[in-house]
Amino acid sequence: MTLDDIIHDLSVKRVDFVKIDVEGAELEVLQGLSDTMKKLQPSIVVEIWEKDRSRVEEVRTFANQLNYSLERISHDYYLIFPVK
Repeated sequence: MTLDDIIHDLSVKRVDFVKIDVEGAELEVLQGLSDTMKKLQPSIVVEIWEKDRSRVEEVRTFANQLNYSLERISHDYYLIFPVK
């Protein structure tokens, strides 16, 4: 079950913000949130360990495909936000 499934099943109409801290499964969680990202355009904060630089680029590529941008906001935290 993905976050998209849960949001759909609960008939959630608004999602403003999501925080993701999943120890290495960031891309998989974002993929399971892609419909919500397209429809409701929440801002997302995700923790990605600094040592996982390739993971940051994977997340950036995925976000860009959904018309989102990724910006580092602190040591291991990134803001993913829709480009308006």
